[in-house]
Amino acid sequence: MSRRSLVIAAAASALLAAAPASARVARFVVTQVRTFADGTSFGSVGQYQRLDGTAFFEVDPRDPHDAVIV
Repeated sequence: MSRRSLVIAAAASALLAAAPASARVARFVVTQVRTFADGTSFGSVGQYQRLDGTAFFEVDPRDPHDAVIV
C-alpha cells in the first residue's frame, strides 16, 4: 500500500471513529484588522487582511459528548 493510500485510510478512519458533537460560534469579536504579507496582492483575489480577535463557542452541557469540556 502506498504512503498516500495509508494517509487517506488513516484520515477516513479518524473521521469515522470521531464521536458526533456539536458546538457553534456564538460571537466573534474582532479587536484588530491588519494587512497581511505587507499588502502583497494575491492574483485576482487581491490583498488579504489579518483579523485578530476572539471566537466564543457554545456547547450543550447536557450532551454527554460535551461533558469533558464543561
